Amino acid sequence: MCQKLLIYCFFMLSFPLVEAQTSQGTWLVGGSAGFTNAQSNSKSGVSVLTLSVNPIVGYFIKDNLAVGTGFTYESISRQYIKIGIGPIIRYYFIQIGENANILSQVGLYSGSFNPKYGDKRTLYEVSLDLGFSYFLNENVALESVISYINTNATNYTDLSTTQARENRIGINIGFQISLGSR
Repeated sequence: MCQKLLIYCFFMLSFPLVEAQTSQGTWLVGGSAGFTNAQSNSKSGVSVLTLSVNPIVGYFIKDNLAVGTGFTYESISRQYIKIGIGPIIRYYFIQIGENANILSQVGLYSGSFNPKYGDKRTLYEVSLDLGFSYFLNENVALESVISYINTNATNYTDLSTTQARENRIGINIGFQISLGSR
Protein backbone atom coordinates (compact mmCIF):
# COMPACT_ATOMS: atom_id res chain seq x y z
CA MET A 1 0.00 0.00 0.00
CA CYS A 2 2.80 2.42 0.91
CA GLN A 3 4.61 1.68 -2.40
CA LYS A 4 1.46 2.45 -4.40
CA LEU A 5 1.03 5.73 -2.55
CA LEU A 6 4.67 6.70 -3.21
CA ILE A 7 4.35 5.85 -6.91
CA TYR A 8 1.10 7.82 -7.16
CA CYS A 9 2.69 10.85 -5.44
CA PHE A 10 5.74 10.64 -7.72
CA PHE A 11 3.57 10.68 -10.87
CA MET A 12 1.34 13.46 -9.58
CA LEU A 13 4.38 15.60 -8.77
CA SER A 14 6.14 14.74 -12.07
CA PHE A 15 3.26 15.83 -14.30
CA PRO A 16 3.54 19.59 -13.59
CA LEU A 17 7.34 19.36 -13.92
CA VAL A 18 7.11 17.92 -17.42
CA GLU A 19 4.71 20.66 -18.39
CA ALA A 20 7.12 23.29 -17.06
CA GLN A 21 9.92 22.02 -19.32
CA THR A 22 8.05 23.08 -22.45
CA SER A 23 6.26 26.11 -20.98
CA GLN A 24 6.43 29.66 -22.26
CA GLY A 25 9.38 31.51 -20.76
CA THR A 26 11.65 28.46 -20.40
CA TRP A 27 15.10 28.22 -22.03
CA LEU A 28 16.18 25.07 -23.86
CA VAL A 29 19.87 24.11 -24.09
CA GLY A 30 21.25 20.85 -25.41
CA GLY A 31 22.00 18.94 -28.54
CA SER A 32 22.52 15.62 -30.21
CA ALA A 33 25.27 13.54 -31.74
CA GLY A 34 25.30 10.74 -34.26
CA PHE A 35 27.36 8.78 -36.71
CA THR A 36 26.85 6.84 -39.92
CA ASN A 37 29.06 4.40 -41.77
CA ALA A 38 28.37 3.77 -45.46
CA GLN A 39 30.08 1.25 -47.73
CA SER A 40 30.14 1.84 -51.49
CA ASN A 41 28.90 -0.88 -53.88
CA SER A 42 31.54 0.10 -56.44
CA LYS A 43 34.76 -1.80 -57.11
CA SER A 44 36.68 0.68 -54.97
CA GLY A 45 34.59 -0.29 -51.92
CA VAL A 46 34.96 3.15 -50.37
CA SER A 47 33.85 3.39 -46.73
CA VAL A 48 32.56 6.73 -45.43
CA LEU A 49 32.29 7.44 -41.69
CA THR A 50 30.37 10.59 -40.70
CA LEU A 51 30.41 11.97 -37.15
CA SER A 52 28.01 14.82 -36.32
CA VAL A 53 27.36 17.12 -33.35
CA ASN A 54 24.33 19.43 -33.31
CA PRO A 55 23.93 21.74 -30.27
CA ILE A 56 20.93 24.08 -29.94
CA VAL A 57 19.80 26.98 -27.74
CA GLY A 58 16.15 28.00 -27.74
CA TYR A 59 13.46 29.90 -25.90
CA PHE A 60 9.81 28.83 -25.55
CA ILE A 61 7.80 31.74 -26.97
CA LYS A 62 4.62 29.85 -26.09
CA ASP A 63 3.86 26.48 -24.54
CA ASN A 64 5.48 23.66 -26.55
CA LEU A 65 6.95 26.05 -29.19
CA ALA A 66 10.63 27.07 -29.02
CA VAL A 67 12.67 29.21 -31.40
CA GLY A 68 16.42 29.53 -31.26
CA THR A 69 19.75 28.88 -32.88
CA GLY A 70 21.21 25.58 -34.01
CA PHE A 71 24.75 24.64 -34.91
CA THR A 72 25.91 21.76 -37.06
CA TYR A 73 29.36 20.21 -37.21
CA GLU A 74 30.24 17.11 -39.22
CA SER A 75 33.49 15.28 -39.87
CA ILE A 76 33.25 13.04 -42.92
CA SER A 77 35.96 10.34 -43.04
CA ARG A 78 38.47 12.95 -41.85
CA GLN A 79 38.43 14.33 -45.40
CA TYR A 80 35.71 16.99 -45.07
CA ILE A 81 34.45 19.28 -42.33
CA LYS A 82 30.97 20.86 -42.47
CA ILE A 83 30.13 23.72 -40.11
CA GLY A 84 26.87 25.68 -40.07
CA ILE A 85 24.71 27.94 -37.90
CA GLY A 86 21.12 29.10 -38.27
CA PRO A 87 17.63 29.42 -36.83
CA ILE A 88 15.62 26.48 -35.51
CA ILE A 89 11.96 26.04 -34.66
CA ARG A 90 11.02 23.19 -32.31
CA TYR A 91 7.50 22.05 -31.46
CA TYR A 92 6.39 19.40 -28.97
CA PHE A 93 3.08 18.24 -30.39
CA ILE A 94 2.04 14.98 -28.70
CA GLN A 95 2.45 14.21 -25.01
CA ILE A 96 2.81 10.49 -24.30
CA GLY A 97 2.11 9.65 -20.70
CA GLU A 98 3.53 11.92 -18.07
CA ASN A 99 7.22 12.01 -19.04
CA ALA A 100 7.44 11.90 -22.82
CA ASN A 101 6.67 13.98 -25.90
CA ILE A 102 6.90 13.64 -29.66
CA LEU A 103 8.72 16.62 -31.17
CA SER A 104 9.44 18.13 -34.55
CA GLN A 105 12.18 20.57 -35.47
CA VAL A 106 13.18 22.54 -38.56
CA GLY A 107 16.66 24.01 -38.93
CA LEU A 108 18.09 26.26 -41.67
CA TYR A 109 21.88 26.39 -41.61
CA SER A 110 24.45 28.44 -43.46
CA GLY A 111 28.17 27.82 -43.23
CA SER A 112 31.11 26.19 -44.95
CA PHE A 113 32.11 22.83 -46.36
CA ASN A 114 35.89 22.40 -46.15
CA PRO A 115 37.49 19.50 -48.02
CA LYS A 116 40.95 18.42 -46.89
CA TYR A 117 42.09 18.87 -50.50
CA GLY A 118 40.42 21.48 -52.69
CA ASP A 119 38.52 24.70 -52.31
CA LYS A 120 36.24 25.65 -49.43
CA ARG A 121 32.55 25.78 -50.37
CA THR A 122 29.56 27.76 -49.12
CA LEU A 123 27.05 25.52 -47.36
CA TYR A 124 23.25 25.78 -47.13
CA GLU A 125 21.42 23.03 -45.27
CA VAL A 126 17.82 22.29 -44.30
CA SER A 127 17.13 19.77 -41.54
CA LEU A 128 13.67 18.30 -40.82
CA ASP A 129 13.59 16.32 -37.58
CA LEU A 130 11.03 14.10 -35.87
CA GLY A 131 11.79 12.59 -32.49
CA PHE A 132 10.94 11.32 -29.06
CA SER A 133 11.83 13.19 -25.87
CA TYR A 134 11.78 11.42 -22.49
CA PHE A 135 11.97 13.68 -19.43
CA LEU A 136 14.17 12.18 -16.69
CA ASN A 137 13.39 14.95 -14.21
CA GLU A 138 12.30 18.57 -14.15
CA ASN A 139 15.37 19.77 -16.06
CA VAL A 140 16.75 16.98 -18.28
CA ALA A 141 15.32 15.05 -21.22
CA LEU A 142 16.90 12.31 -23.35
CA GLU A 143 16.03 12.37 -27.05
CA SER A 144 16.14 10.20 -30.11
CA VAL A 145 15.64 12.05 -33.40
CA ILE A 146 15.29 10.96 -37.04
CA SER A 147 16.54 13.66 -39.41
CA TYR A 148 16.12 14.32 -43.12
CA ILE A 149 18.92 16.62 -44.25
CA ASN A 150 19.24 18.43 -47.59
CA THR A 151 22.66 20.00 -48.17
CA ASN A 152 23.78 22.30 -51.00
CA ALA A 153 27.47 23.24 -51.19
CA THR A 154 28.64 25.76 -53.80
CA ASN A 155 32.22 26.55 -54.84
CA TYR A 156 32.69 29.95 -56.51
CA THR A 157 35.89 30.54 -58.48
CA ASP A 158 36.92 33.11 -61.07
CA LEU A 159 36.36 30.55 -63.84
CA SER A 160 33.31 28.58 -62.75
CA THR A 161 30.74 27.67 -60.14
CA THR A 162 30.32 24.06 -58.99
CA GLN A 163 27.62 22.64 -56.78
CA ALA A 164 27.30 19.49 -54.70
CA ARG A 165 23.93 18.32 -53.39
CA GLU A 166 23.22 15.67 -50.80
CA ASN A 167 20.04 14.20 -49.30
CA ARG A 168 20.24 11.82 -46.37
CA ILE A 169 18.42 10.40 -43.40
CA GLY A 170 20.07 9.89 -40.02
CA ILE A 171 19.37 9.09 -36.39
CA ASN A 172 20.81 11.18 -33.56
CA ILE A 173 20.74 10.67 -29.81
CA GLY A 174 20.92 13.66 -27.48
CA PHE A 175 19.71 15.50 -24.44
CA GLN A 176 18.05 18.80 -23.60
CA ILE A 177 18.20 20.86 -20.42
CA SER A 178 15.42 23.26 -19.44
CA LEU A 179 16.43 26.41 -17.60
CA GLY A 180 14.04 28.72 -15.81
CA SER A 181 10.26 28.65 -15.74
CA ARG A 182 7.38 30.99 -15.55
